This record gives sequence, C-alpha cells and structure tokens, in this order.
Amino acid sequence: MRVRRILAALAAVAVLTGSVALAATAGQPEGGGSAAVEAGGSAGGHDDGASGGGAAVGLSRTARAASARGEAAAKRRRTGRKGAGRRRAARKPKPCRARKRGNLYRSPGYPGVCKSPRTNPAPPLPPVVLGTGHDPEVAVDAAGTAHVVWSEDGGNAPDVLRYCRLKRAAKGCDNPPATRGLIPTQPGEPAFNEDFNGPVVAVVGEDLAVITHRYPNVVDKPDGASSRTTYMWISRDGGNSFSGPAIVGDGEVNGVATVFGTPDAPRIGLISDTKTGGTFFQSIRPGVYNGAEANLGGGGPDRAYSGSLATVAGRPIAAFNDLAGRTYIRQWNGAGSPEDPGQWSETSIAGDQPRLAAGPGGAYLVSRPRPGSGPLQVRRLNGITPGPAVDVGTEGLEFQVARRDITVDPGGDVRLAWVAHGEPNRLLERSSSDGTRFGPARVLARSSAAIEQVDLGATADGGGFALYTTGGQAAGSGTITASPFGNQAATGLAGLGALAGGGLEPGTAIDCQEVTFGAVRMVSQEGGCLLTAPGRPGVVVSEGTLKLNGLEIVPDAGVKILVGARQRTIDTTGTVTVQLRAGGGPIVLFRGELHIRLPSAGAGVRLASFDTKRFGVDIKGFPVSGDIDVFLERDSVRIPISLKLPKAFGGITGETTLRADNRRGLHVDSVRFAADQILLSPLEVDDLEASWNGSSDTWAGGGSVTVAGAGLELRVRFERGAFREGFVRVAPVPFPGVKLFPDVFLNSVSGRLGIDPTFIEAGVLVGAQPIAPPATYVIAIDARLRVTITPALALTFTGEGRLAGFPLADARLHADADGYVSARANARIDLAGIVSAGGGFDGFFDTARGQFGAGMRMSGCIGEPPFGLCSGFDAVVSSVGIGGCASGVIGFGYKWRGGGELLGPPSCDLGPYEVKARPAGARAAQAPQGFTLRGGLPSAAVRVAGAAGAPTVVLVSPRGERLTPVPLSDPAAASAPAVVARSGATATVGLRRPIGGGWTVEPQGGAAIASVAVANGLAPPRFSARVGGKGRKRVLRYRVTPQPGLTVRFFERVAGGARTIGVAKGARGRLRFSAGDGPGGRRRIVAIAERGGIPRLQRTVASYRAPGPVRPPRPRGLRVRRAGGGVAVSWRGARGAATYAVRVSVSDGRTLLRIVGGRRVKVSGIGRGDAVRVTVAGRSTAGRAGKPARAKLRARR
Repeated sequence: MRVRRILAALAAVAVLTGSVALAATAGQPEGGGSAAVEAGGSAGGHDDGASGGGAAVGLSRTARAASARGEAAAKRRRTGRKGAGRRRAARKPKPCRARKRGNLYRSPGYPGVCKSPRTNPAPPLPPVVLGTGHDPEVAVDAAGTAHVVWSEDGGNAPDVLRYCRLKRAAKGCDNPPATRGLIPTQPGEPAFNEDFNGPVVAVVGEDLAVITHRYPNVVDKPDGASSRTTYMWISRDGGNSFSGPAIVGDGEVNGVATVFGTPDAPRIGLISDTKTGGTFFQSIRPGVYNGAEANLGGGGPDRAYSGSLATVAGRPIAAFNDLAGRTYIRQWNGAGSPEDPGQWSETSIAGDQPRLAAGPGGAYLVSRPRPGSGPLQVRRLNGITPGPAVDVGTEGLEFQVARRDITVDPGGDVRLAWVAHGEPNRLLERSSSDGTRFGPARVLARSSAAIEQVDLGATADGGGFALYTTGGQAAGSGTITASPFGNQAATGLAGLGALAGGGLEPGTAIDCQEVTFGAVRMVSQEGGCLLTAPGRPGVVVSEGTLKLNGLEIVPDAGVKILVGARQRTIDTTGTVTVQLRAGGGPIVLFRGELHIRLPSAGAGVRLASFDTKRFGVDIKGFPVSGDIDVFLERDSVRIPISLKLPKAFGGITGETTLRADNRRGLHVDSVRFAADQILLSPLEVDDLEASWNGSSDTWAGGGSVTVAGAGLELRVRFERGAFREGFVRVAPVPFPGVKLFPDVFLNSVSGRLGIDPTFIEAGVLVGAQPIAPPATYVIAIDARLRVTITPALALTFTGEGRLAGFPLADARLHADADGYVSARANARIDLAGIVSAGGGFDGFFDTARGQFGAGMRMSGCIGEPPFGLCSGFDAVVSSVGIGGCASGVIGFGYKWRGGGELLGPPSCDLGPYEVKARPAGARAAQAPQGFTLRGGLPSAAVRVAGAAGAPTVVLVSPRGERLTPVPLSDPAAASAPAVVARSGATATVGLRRPIGGGWTVEPQGGAAIASVAVANGLAPPRFSARVGGKGRKRVLRYRVTPQPGLTVRFFERVAGGARTIGVAKGARGRLRFSAGDGPGGRRRIVAIAERGGIPRLQRTVASYRAPGPVRPPRPRGLRVRRAGGGVAVSWRGARGAATYAVRVSVSDGRTLLRIVGGRRVKVSGIGRGDAVRVTVAGRSTAGRAGKPARAKLRARR
C-alpha cells in the first residue's frame, strides 16, 4: 500500500512536470505489466488539445487525486512566493549607522543615509584683484571690512605704500584716491627710498596705523642714527584720511606687527626677519621716537629667521627659529623696558618657520617639525609653553615660508591657510574652534600661476579675506589679490571710523553656499561652496560647518553633512557637534551622529529632540534637565530648556527659551531663566530671574526673598552654574516698615545672601512694637542681620539701638521660624528727677499679641540726690513701659506712650494717688494742709507739689507728733518713720505704718504748696501657678492676691521667645492653652505683674515638658487631572498646615514649585503628551514640612 501511494505521488509530480513516461510508470498496478497506456495514444503520444493535462487522462483514481493535490500545493507555493515578494517589498529598510560607537540621534522611523555620494569639487568665492606689488598685509575690522596694505616697487622713484579699504561683496577699493598711495619724503636718491620687506597694518583702538621701513637713504633722527627709518601714518576715520608720516623708530618691519599694553597706553611691537646678529624687537610708543631694540636672538648663533609676534595678556610674545631647526618662544614679562632682552622669558622646541597668532580663543603657534619639511603643525600655547602638535597643513607643501599664515579671529576660531603646490596651485584653509579639531580643508583660491606671500584676516562671524600675490616669486612682486571667505553677509556692526561695512543683504547668500527648504535655511559658515552630488538632485554635501537657522553643525575631520532639500533630510557620515555660538565659547547641545527627516519643514515643527541622559548638556554652567527640543521658526530656532539650579534650591528648575538665527547666532538676550517659586527651607524666593552676561559663565538677576513675613528685594549672581553671591535690600519705607513678624518690622535692609549653607547678612533697621513715627519702637536696632537656616531658620540682629527712645548698646534681637523673638541689650534710662540708671536686660516678645517682657538689673539713682537713693536694683520692661524698685523703698515707672513718675517712698507698692488739698491763693498755700488715712496701712505716700520748687514740710500725726522727713540718702532713713524724696517741684514723703486719723502738712518755708496727694501703701504682689494636662493640650491653674490696679499676665517661654497664655481674672482660675510650636523639652511659665500699667514684678511661676515641633500629617485625597492646557491639583487639608508646597515634576525636565495657602492649584503649560509627578506637603507656620502625598499622571499620546 505504501508503494502504491509513493507511485501515485510520483505520477502527480510527473503530471506537473509534463513527464508522460513517469506518469505511466506511476499508474501501473503493483504487479507490474506492459499494458499501462491505453487511451493515451502511442509511444509518441498524441495531443488531445488539453494544455498540459493530456498525460493524466488514463490515470487511476488514486493518481488523479494525487495529481489534483499536487497542483493545489504547487499553486499555494506560487502564491506564497508572490506574497513573500510583496512582503519583502513592503519591509522597512534597516536603519543605518555610520559609526558603531558614540551618540546617535535619529528621527523616529527614518533609517538615514550613512554613506556620502561622490561630489563635485567646490569652487572658491570670486577673488578681487587690487593691484601689483609685494608683501600684502590685512586687518579686518568689526564690520568685516579689510584694510589692506602692500608695497609697490617704484623703480627709479620711491616705493609706494598702497592702502585699500575693501568691504564685503565689493569689487574693489572704496577709500579716497588720495589715501591709496602713501610715500614718505626723504632726502637723497628717490630710488633709495625703498621698502624691501613690505608695510604692516595695525588696529589701535579705533585708529588705523600703517607702518613702513625705508632703507638706505640717510635720514637724521633724534638718537643720531641715520641709515634706517621707520614711518607711521594714522587714520582716525577708517581710512578716509591719514596724518603723518611720523618717524617712530629705526627697527625693521617684517610684515608682522602686534598691539600691546593698556587701552590708555598702547604700543605697537615690530620684529625683524633674517637680520644679521639675531632677531630684533622694537616698540612704537605714542608721540615718542624709539631707537632702542631688544635682540631676542642674541643667545645663540643664527637665531634670526621667521620672526613673528602676537599679544597675550597685554604683553608681546615672539617666535623665531635658527638654522638648526629650533624654534624659540619668548614673552616680555611686563616689567622694565620691552627693549631689554633680560625682561623676556624663553623656551624652545624643535621646529622651523614659526608663525604666531592670538585672540579670544587663545594663542597658537604654527611651525614645521624640520627645516623646510614636514607638515604644518599647530600648537596651543599655555603662556610660552607649547601644547601637543596637531598636524593641520599637509597637502602640497614646499619650502617657501611666505606660503602660510595663521590667525585667530575675534570669535575665537583659529584659522590656518597655506599654499598647496600643484596643477593648479591652491590656497587651502582649515579652521578650528579649539585648536585641536580642525575642519576639512577648503579652497580659498586657485591659480595656474604661483601663489605667494599669504596673509589672512577675519572678524568674529568667521568671514574674512585671504591676501596673496600671483605670478610673482616668494620675495618678488606679483598681482595683489584678495579672496573672500566665510560669511560675507553684513555684520551689522560699525567698523573703524564708525563706518558701516558692506556685505550681502540679510537673508541672502551666494547660491553655492546655501540650501533652503520650508523654514530651514542652511548656510556654509566657513564660506565655501556646498558640494553637489551627481545623479542626486536636491542633495548637497558639506565638509565644513553649516549654520542651520542659528544652530552650528560642526563635523569632525573626515565627516560629511548630507542635506536633502527635496527629501527634507539631514544626515551625517559620522560624529558632528551641534552647538550655539555665543561669547566665551559655544554651547554644545549634542555630539554624535545625526539622521533627521522632517515630515514638514514649516515653522513650529520640531527639528530634533536630544536626550541629555545620553549626552549631558550645560548652558553656561547650568546642567540641562530633560530632553532638548529644537523647534523651527522662520529663519531661526526656538529651544525651550529646563536648567537644573544648584542643589540648595531644592531641585527646582529654571525655565528658558533659547533663540538663535544665522545672522546673530545665539540671541544673548534669550539666555535667561525664570523660576516662579523656590523654597530655601524655609526662605521663599519668588520670581527669580537671571540672565547670562554674554561673555563669561556668569549669570545675574534677581527676584524677591521672603524672610519670615518680610519680602526683600533680591539680586543674585551665578558662576558656572554655582551660586556665588546674592544681595538683599529694602529701601526705607514709611513707618512702621515691612512686617517681619506680627509687631516686628524692617525699615531698611542692605546686605548679602549666601547659599549652601543658606544665610543672609545685612545691615538693617529693625523695630519691634511700633509706638510713634517717625522711628519710635519699644526696641529699635540699627543692626547687622544674619539669617541662617541650619539647623533651623534663625534671624539674629546685633548692633546699637533704642528702647522706646532710650539708648541701647550691645543690642541683640533673635527670631526663629516659629516666630519667637528674644532681645537682650544694655540700656540707659535717664528721666530728669526720676531715674538715671543703666543695666542689661534679657527679654522676650510675643509678636502675635504684641507683648514684650524682660527682667533687668540696673545700677544708678532713683530720685534727685541727696533726696534719692543710689544703688543696684531690679526692673521690669514690658510692652507698655518700664518699672524698677530699689530696696523695696523707692521705685520709678515709665509708660512708653505716657510719662515717668516716682514710686514711693517708702514702698514701691502703692495704690493710686488721690488729691487731698489744692490751696487757692498765696495765703492758703502757706497754711497747713490736712488729709486723713485709714488705719492698718503698711505705708502711705504723701506727694506735695510746690508752686515754684519742691516745698519743705513737716507732717503732724493724729497724736500730735511732728515728723520731720529724712532724705533717703541719709543712713537714718532705713528706720525713720518718715522719709522724703524729691523730683523736680515735688516732694514725696513716705510714712511707715502710719496710724489712722487726720494728718497735717505744715510748710517750713520755701516754695508754697500747690497740691497734696496721698496714695495708700499695698502689700507686694503675690501669685502662683501650676501646669496640668498632657501633650499639647494644657491647663494653667493660678492664684493671685487681688489688688487695685494689679494685672498679672502669664507667658509660656519657648526658645527664647514667648507666647501669651492669658491674664488672671479673680483670685484663682484656670487658663487653657496649647503648647506653642517649637522645640520640645522643659518650658517655663513666667508671670509679669503690672500695677497701673507700669511693670512691677516678673517671676517664673511654673514649668512643664512640652512635645516637639508641629509637623502637618500627609495630605489625603490628592488628585491630579488635566485641565485647560495644564494640570489641576487638589487635596484635603492637613491639620496644622498653614501652607502647602506643591512640587510638579514634568517629563520634559521641568520641576516647578507652588506654595499656596488653599487646597488646590492649577499649573499651566503642561501638555497632554507630558507625564507628571506631583508631591504635596503641608507646611506649618514655622515652615516645617510634613510628609508628602504623591500622585502621577501618565502622558497621553
């Protein structure tokens, strides 16, 4: 059976392949036989007209079924192959990668192009022929205008110094004809008025100097020298006119000059080349002839070749070589005379044909490693020490020294140009922003004739001119030619003489330098033409830097940038640097491989999104948080960025949007960040903004900082992303000032803010409990303030001040985050006739209730000597006044809003005075006056006021005893029944334990009596208290002996400050209170007794152990939802929370903070595609944060 199935299958295959014989064999029965073919025709077969199926007619049923199954299988295979083909056609190409390692950015879904097509060579920009002569030199000003000088051979006439002012995009010189040829007048033969080495040009501030050296005519000079003469012309109007020439020296000019010194005392340095005896330096000083020279090459033989100069740190640096292949580098040390070779430092390296250049990007030396051979090598100088050599110029080099030049433009780029000998000869140039990585060589000029005597100049935007001769020899005359390179658009800046420069119109470029599509405008920064790719329409290739709407794309050596205008693609064949050009160095946004495809290239489209986790980026010192999204705008880019602020700022980011365009590069005014709120635990900074200064990594700005309750103006400065200094101030404001705490005010502030640790140090005028304008407070201090936050917020004021107008020395006011304020100082109280004493106090404020209390130990006199008492005594200060008592006999009281008075004698505890007699008329004033005392009094005070001074009196008791008062200063006063003290026109007589009944006051001559008032004596105040309760809930139980006019106020002392518990009402009672927020531990309860509004006594009456600080619990019910272009956050309140800190972290890198008093907040500017993490933490009145609640919101795609 198995054999028959196999044969049937073979028959089916035969049918499909057209093999009749195989089909017949397969159709035979198992026994075999020769009668297999019956209806099928003869052996030759005959066609029945069926296409491809006649051979199966005579098959068995099994064979026919197998044949049908085979046909179906074959059809499925054919269909499968077609489907596979379609699938292969639809399969996406595999993304390419030019380099196996390194960063890579690829637009989603774009595979990229990694191999560069073959390109057509780029032509140089059209040259400008200026004339004939030799040794051209060029200086390029800020407008991009070239100031070119060269020497024209005069034959039998004097040589002519030619000057040409060549603007960008110009076809020739535009300076007046009178300034195009300058000749110094000399005695002797005109043919000997020769300039062998060519002139030099130098920019000195806003002046243009051109210098020529003439030989061999004899010209007398101040120092007696005659055969060599150096002349200088000066133009102060950008080359429209020249003054001079002046004879300034006799040193040779070697096509190199450098300006050094200070702006108010500039000098021009000159150096020789190939002069017998060495290499000689001479400086030109304003208004002074100088015949002195420094032989810098006098230290050895043949140190006389390739003299070159530059200026570093205001001092000239020189380089030259000898015939043994040694290059010497020397720099003047700034001391003594530059014509003294002993003032020049020196080093040397192996090398030949050196050339120096210096600028904002540093100082550089180019040389060849061996005499007349080897590549041109560039080294960055550290002082006079050369760094590692970088081979830059290698193509087509020959021996000639004049066929190379190096310059550093004001933008910091170093550029090297050299002549590559060949057919044709080419002038090549390479540039670098750091002197280590140079871009590919570009062709500045081509000529079938020799290119000689090269000089290079450029301005900050990279545009400039290469000067050279063609058709001449290394030291001979030829055609003076200028080839523009780099950016040739107008710079928008004024040049020398405040003249406007030329250039292409804004928004235009030479066709071969630019490619545009949509909002994208890419321009060759280095001025060379972009390369076209044969057979690739719309694709251009650049081997140099491209500017894309203000971004710079800088390729590494050998890397190419492919731009497809039709395809809207940008690809690189390796690593490039994407950066923004700014002062002090570029801002690098990405470094790696690029493969970008734009779905559209209109304004608002995202060009790229660079992941800063893979490639960290900082913006002038501040690290970037989140991705860097670059958006296209018309001819510009917009880059919103979140900057990580210093750690002490609590992880909050500053938000900025950078803007750049091809003309201006980075808009410096866009490099600024803002942060709405920052918590410096517990200081609050609001509306912080800072801007970059445009050169160094320094940012400056301001905002406001809230210290406790006071808002202070804030100025800040950052360097390299680190906080360097802050300044706080409050200008003097109307009385009482800016509220710091309740009843505590700042009237002026000027000082500094520090971070990590956070502190404020400032000069302030602080006042506590205002009394009356313009500047009267219970305590006012002209102080030095220091605010610290470690371990907790603390404000300390130290200085000199006033206590309700009385002078304070060594004053110190201390406040903490809980609002507790303490004060201590040395005070001096002087009230005429009442008290003259001083001493130190240590007190507290209850700022919430406007209460102040302090105990004070004083030394001085109460009353007028000899009727007063001088000793040490205790006093009490409160928010209403001050009172003191000496030996329990006599005291004083003073109300801040009232006046002062004596208390006693003979006791400081008296009831109110009642007037008992007021005599009318002179006769009555001289008569005895009477009054009545009730029995049992501990004491009484009789205040006798005189009409014109203090009267002298005798008191007569109800028993008829005559009592003559003893002055308090008398030793007998301690036991006398009657004592007296005086204050101005009043005499106060104190009676000890007087008997009840009628008393008489008899005048004893002197001033007449104006009135008699009597106060009954009282017992000293008595009170006690104890604390009950648990935790924060407490009860104060008190007992007080009631007395007329007596008020007892209880305070809880906390951390140097105090909280008012309440006032005693009745002889006994209870006061419920909550323990004040603050440090835990033992706390004292202090009572202050006041009688008649004057402080009388302060005493600690109880104590208890308080719990620790209040921290709000975690808020519940936190909810985050999207609402109107932002997110809405809500939560339920947390007990003890005065405010809430809401921190919102967005997936784009932003971290935002909102401090609110309510229970909901909306944060705008968060899109649907942004994921959000939110934390909400309650904050106590002291700024202490509780545990946060957390929530997330996913991004919506």
